[in-house]
Formats: sequence, C-alpha cells, structure tokens
Amino acid sequence: MVSSLVYYTQTKAFFILHYDEIEKLRSSLMDDDIMPDRPEGDLANFLSWLAFEEKARELVENILGLDQ
Repeated sequence: MVSSLVYYTQTKAFFILHYDEIEKLRSSLMDDDIMPDRPEGDLANFLSWLAFEEKARELVENILGLDQ
C-alpha cells in the first residue's frame, strides 16, 4: 500500500506537485494509444496513480535489467 496516496486529497496534492511530469507521461501514453482520451472518475486521482505505477514499473525494469 502507498500510504501517501490513500485519499483523494493526497492524490490531488501529488497531481498538483508533479503536474508537469504527469502531463508529459500522459501525453506520451496517449501518443502510443496506451491510455484513453478521458478516463472515467476523478482525473487527478487517475493520473496520479498512473504516474506512480508507471514509474514503479520503470524502476523494476531497470533493477532487473529488463530495459535493455
């Protein structure tokens, strides 16, 4: 569990703090047709979790050497 992203207020704060990086990631994923144009539900919450999970995936790939 990610204790700093439990409540909408926390994901909203994360979204605001990392807006530029999240927007760059969202744009890249949309260009690659990996993400819907407009996901359902709270957009800041969705994009915060998307960014967190994508960065976690990248870290695991780097650690395991899967990015080569």
